[in-house]
Amino acid sequence: MRSVLRYRKLDRPLTAAQLAGHYRMESRTESELALQADGQASWSLLASRAYYLEGRWRVSNGLVTVEAQLPAQAPKYRLMSDAEMNVRQPATARQLIAIVGQPRVGGAAGIEVRFEAAGKTLGQAVSQASGDAILDWDGKADDWTRVALRRQGSADAWTWLEVPAARRADRLLAIAVDDLGLSRPAIPSLIFGLGEDGGLLLREPLNHDLEKYFKTKK
Repeated sequence: MRSVLRYRKLDRPLTAAQLAGHYRMESRTESELALQADGQASWSLLASRAYYLEGRWRVSNGLVTVEAQLPAQAPKYRLMSDAEMNVRQPATARQLIAIVGQPRVGGAAGIEVRFEAAGKTLGQAVSQASGDAILDWDGKADDWTRVALRRQGSADAWTWLEVPAARRADRLLAIAVDDLGLSRPAIPSLIFGLGEDGGLLLREPLNHDLEKYFKTKK
């Protein structure tokens, strides 16, 4: 049986210098928290980045708050194969659609897509939760030549991809991103309390259990 977890009452609040360090979840050691002395922070629930946060942390009123920022590492993009594509709604004759996501996983929100025809930029759109970035444009489909992608609000270099002839005819292009956790923070922030017997307590965002993180020597 899991022991009862209690919050710690302090006569003197702990400082950032005392809290900085590397932590692991007591019940799931692949879940890690890193609070760096310079204010940078990272947290992962699983070995993959499906539940991952990278940002900055602060301590106030006995609580440690970690707020997400875009991860420093940018995702990589490639064209999806026909077998990987899962088109729910075709483009109309007045649209160009770029679907961004991870095959058999889901769409990537917050990806800025630039559409180009014959060397000229037609416009830009940002992918929604479905992964769809839709541009209203009723020009000739054969003129659509390239798309460029980067994370919205980032300083990432644009990644340019050629539009195959078959995709031009459909006015729809599907693009795979290698890591959804790098496209946009899935979790905007986390708040940790101080455990009664040391460590940090978190209401875990996946199943909402109260979990303890203990400090390691790493």
